[in-house]
Amino acid sequence: MSTAYESGRAFELGVADVARNLGFDVQGQLQLGTRVWGSPRHIDLSLGYSGRPFLGVECKYQASRGSIQEKCVATLSDIESWPIPGILVWAGPGYSVHFREWLERQQTAVHFDNLKTWLERWRIDGEQE
Repeated sequence: MSTAYESGRAFELGVADVARNLGFDVQGQLQLGTRVWGSPRHIDLSLGYSGRPFLGVECKYQASRGSIQEKCVATLSDIESWPIPGILVWAGPGYSVHFREWLERQQTAVHFDNLKTWLERWRIDGEQE
């Protein structure tokens, strides 16, 4: 089971640690073009090798009920427009049961507990290309 985090930033650092432990280069706050309304688009983390980003990562931790569900839907939509592949890594007790089930069916959403395995598989697939 995933660890409780004190903040979204602490969760982001936990995600970055998992990636670093698997040998990824991790960068924070990578700018990827602009949003529809013209503001710069920044993503939480980018993972890659030799300084070149290959995977964008948005991190969403929710400790209590709130507006996280709408933010996750918007983030998953935004990921589709990125110039690199991306995922949403999520965790926390603040997600409703039905929304958790919905997230688990999304190809670009990964629960923190499954992140290590997901990244190991992604890394192998990515190195074959």
